[in-house]
Parts: sequence; C-alpha cells; structure tokens
Amino acid sequence: MRAAGYEPPRGRVLYGLSLLGELASNSMYYALVGAGRSKRPLLRGAILGAVGGIGAVVLAPLMGLGQQPHRRTPWTQLMTVAWYTLGGLATGAAAEALENAN
Repeated sequence: MRAAGYEPPRGRVLYGLSLLGELASNSMYYALVGAGRSKRPLLRGAILGAVGGIGAVVLAPLMGLGQQPHRRTPWTQLMTVAWYTLGGLATGAAAEALENAN
C-alpha cells in the first residue's frame, strides 16, 4: 500500500480487513469443490482441504507470516492439515447434498 502512496490500516481496521479477506478467499477456495460437474465432491473436498492445510503449514514461513503452524509442534501441524481437510469434507458433503436435491 505504501508503494501505491497509501498508509496501511492499523489496529481494528486492519483486523477487520484481514478477517474479511480470509473469509472471502476461503469461500472462493472451497467453492472449487462444487465447480463443474464433480462426480466425487467428497474426494475433491478432501483433496482441496488437505492441500490447503499443507499449504498453510509449508508456505507460511516462505511468505513471512509470523507465528504460523510451521513453527509449532508436529501435532499442531497435523491438526492444521486435519482442520482444513475437515473443512473440505464438509464442503464436499454440502455440494453432494445440493446436487442430490436437484
């Protein structure tokens, strides 16, 4: 933002914008589960979730994102991947239910 001549937000505004960005990006990411004609939305959700979790663990240090899961115990890293995978499975189940309802 500074390169564009703007002052970056701070405090509550920064937190709110970060949360909004996180919700929007995760929504778009997990929406890929239902994109196209997937015959296996649960599998697609599990794969997307696992890849997202692995990315959160592996890419965080490369991007300089502070105290991320990569700096914690292996158990925390495993749980990070598990939570993302669970999110993908939940999305896959919702996509499957919507497909069956139609």
